[in-house]
Amino acid sequence: MLRSLFAGISGLRVHQTMLDVTGNNIANANTIGYKSSSTIFQDTLSQMLTGASGATPDRGGSNPIQIGLGVQLAATATNFLQGSTQTTGRLTDVMLQGDGFFVTRKGNENLYTRAGAFTFDEGGNLVSPTGNYVQGYLLDAAGNPTGGLVDMSLDPANAVPAVPVGVEMTSYSIGSDGKIRGVFDDGVQRELGQLAIADFDNPMGLEKVGETSFRESANSG
Repeated sequence: MLRSLFAGISGLRVHQTMLDVTGNNIANANTIGYKSSSTIFQDTLSQMLTGASGATPDRGGSNPIQIGLGVQLAATATNFLQGSTQTTGRLTDVMLQGDGFFVTRKGNENLYTRAGAFTFDEGGNLVSPTGNYVQGYLLDAAGNPTGGLVDMSLDPANAVPAVPVGVEMTSYSIGSDGKIRGVFDDGVQRELGQLAIADFDNPMGLEKVGETSFRESANSG
């Protein structure tokens, strides 16, 4: 009787977890860059009542007799398939086609996100809705990424080719190659940097940290 009650209670617990995950998916139906999760169940250890026996000249073999002790949660799996494309009309809204994550900096930690609803702050820095700095690379004269990660910005000092004294930026754009380009009043278009993209061997190993962002874990690669 106690075994049957325990098995039933374990089922209620894991199905409550499934409902929690489903409810969270529904709540984030309109969240930009959100990746839904699903639950994976597995049975718990079974109690052995009678072990298996092999066949003998006098009697055939018999199978083991075991009683299951319920169900437990094996994992929550995140679906990282690409979402649908949406046109927003905002120059700083970007998306990733295929695998990978945008890199943002929060304090001294790099976080990773598929949500590309970025904007420029008062200092000309490209940031996420919560103020995390979007990371990228500066470019050399040939337009190739150089050095380590830096905060992406509209700083003319980063422009390639260099900006002459007295020349000012009039507009900007982010290309399909992830490069930020400024148009200056001398008629020259200059590259200011390129957005960084991170990829992982096991994206489902990433840890969710809120703000539609993830951090590396011991099993993410």
